[in-house]
Amino acid sequence: MRKVQIREIVTIESFNHSRICTLVNGTSIETPATLTSLYEQLSRYPVFFVPHRAYIVNLDYICGLTSTELLLTDGRRIPVSRNIYPKLKATYLDYCL
Repeated sequence: MRKVQIREIVTIESFNHSRICTLVNGTSIETPATLTSLYEQLSRYPVFFVPHRAYIVNLDYICGLTSTELLLTDGRRIPVSRNIYPKLKATYLDYCL
């Protein structure tokens, strides 16, 4: 068990039946919890968004957005679902203002 501050979470990725939480310091934590259950816990914080069925992203760490991917401050690129893009764009613009 490890206590993680909400602001430390950059992304949560579902990969090969496990979830990998990437933290702002670059470390990763694996959890057996489902992505759905993790998002249910994080959904009360408006900084978290699901741009693709395999990811949860903290909007604080987005530095760019295209119609197909998110650009993160650590240089990673996260895919964006075509159907989700309009909602993500609106949410991100509201968040930036």
